[in-house]
Formats: sequence, structure tokens, C-alpha cells
Amino acid sequence: MFIIKDKRKKTITYDGGEANPYKKVVYGCYSSEADATFIMSDIIEKKTNRCISTEVTGFYYGTPEFEYIEKYNGKLEAEF
Repeated sequence: MFIIKDKRKKTITYDGGEANPYKKVVYGCYSSEADATFIMSDIIEKKTNRCISTEVTGFYYGTPEFEYIEKYNGKLEAEF
């Protein structure tokens, strides 16, 4: 598996190589009303470069920061 971390675009791409027809791109989507970043995960078909699925995989309070996207991805629990 290849993991491509793009700190400038604040994305993480997981690519299973040529044998896998899909790749997963993880990024933050900021909501100014809630002052929260929702971590989104897109499944992209490599051949057509089309998104076939999107899901929320985590969140945190504040603006999109690469380190937090990486830290909170896959964690959907909240404490109040």
C-alpha cells in the first residue's frame, strides 16, 4: 500500500497499487458555523478518476490542519 501525504493540500491518499482499481483520499471539510472540521473519505476509481463513495470518518473542532486530520481520522466518538 502506498500512502501519499500532501501537507499543502491537506490530503492523505491510500493507494493499493496497480492491482487495486480504487484509491482512498482523506481530507478535512470545514464548517464555519460549527467551527468544526469534518474528516471526509472519498473512494476514487483510478481508471475514470470518479468519486464513487464519500463518508465522514471523523471530526474535530477548529480549522483543517493536516496533523489533526491524520490524528482523528477513523475516530467518530465525541466527549462533552
